[in-house]
Amino acid sequence: MTVQEAMTRARKAFRIGDYRQAESLLTKASEQKPRMAVIHNFLGTVYDHLGEHARGIESLRRAIELKPEYVEAHNNLGVALRKAQRHPEAIAAFRQALELAPGRADIHYNLANVYKTLGQDAQAVESFRRSLELDPGFVPAYNTLGTVYERLQRYDEAIATYRRGLERDFNQPNL
Repeated sequence: MTVQEAMTRARKAFRIGDYRQAESLLTKASEQKPRMAVIHNFLGTVYDHLGEHARGIESLRRAIELKPEYVEAHNNLGVALRKAQRHPEAIAAFRQALELAPGRADIHYNLANVYKTLGQDAQAVESFRRSLELDPGFVPAYNTLGTVYERLQRYDEAIATYRRGLERDFNQPNL
């Protein structure tokens, strides 16, 4: 099986939640092309979905080592580090991703969620707002920003934020 075939099959396995099959296919692909950053990035994401955060972090760091400007790997590393409760490292990974791609709303959102977890509400609000400035249609950011406003007892702002989210997507289950 070629690397491309293995990657295609791994994507299909990942989409249906068969992470062990995806892992197996990607491991074989990485043996054939050990210096292909995209394989290590994808493998890191698979490990993260399997709850094997240490292995995921290792694979994502390998992807970045191979391709330092790989924005998605920096973002995925931040996600894996956040899940592993390694918040300062997650913040650093997201900041690095933002240095490479400052216009990515999803990265601002991910960074905001770390700040929210740490109770750094001012930074969380700032990052959620930036996410929404970049992509007003990014509905999950309305919900999480609203919850920060609630925690700060800024109820009028929370309600207004939830309403803006519902205007964007009335069927959003989290609003």
